[in-house]
Amino acid sequence: MFRLERWTAGTLLGTWAAYWAVLLGVSVGPGLLAAWRLTRAPGSHGKMIASIDNGRVLLQVNDALAAAGTWTFSTSITAAVAWIALPPLAVWVLWLISRPRREALPAARDPMLHAPGFAPRVEPERAQPEHVERSP
Repeated sequence: MFRLERWTAGTLLGTWAAYWAVLLGVSVGPGLLAAWRLTRAPGSHGKMIASIDNGRVLLQVNDALAAAGTWTFSTSITAAVAWIALPPLAVWVLWLISRPRREALPAARDPMLHAPGFAPRVEPERAQPEHVERSP
């Protein structure tokens, strides 16, 4: 079921989307939930901050009425880019390596399937003489 050589491009893109959804849910999900509660609760007071400063990403939700108070997420831009890009890139490279080589695929019989300049030479079909019936 999880054999990479059987994956299509759609499966690969779906895997990336699932990874990014889990990454978002685990890393900033609690803050997004706290921000949602802060904007929806009647009589709530607090602040939300999102900033990029000195190579760091900062997300902060401060609920003045909640017992927990503040939720904070901070990471470097390099780490954020690495978490976002490197795992999908690694899966893509593994997927490319696991794909069958062009030489291993069966040759196509239709010359129109080949790129110009790379089509195998196809011998033209010889015309069969037509049989014409003559009436006396």
